[in-house]
Amino acid sequence: KTLSDIEEMLPPELFHRIHHSTLVNLSHVTHLFKSDGGYIVLENGEKLAVSKSKKDGLMERLGLKKD
Repeated sequence: KTLSDIEEMLPPELFHRIHHSTLVNLSHVTHLFKSDGGYIVLENGEKLAVSKSKKDGLMERLGLKKD
């Protein structure tokens, strides 16, 4: 199955695609950094890059303003 197939099976209110190859559970996101191209930090400390094309959508999902 492709990541798109898996994405369709998951609850859209909990999961968001942050990169071509990365789907994240929003309830595990602790920080969003716009520096260094944009990345998030998860509860376990893992840092994941957020693509430019997905950053605005992620900020909206997290209730943050674009600048």
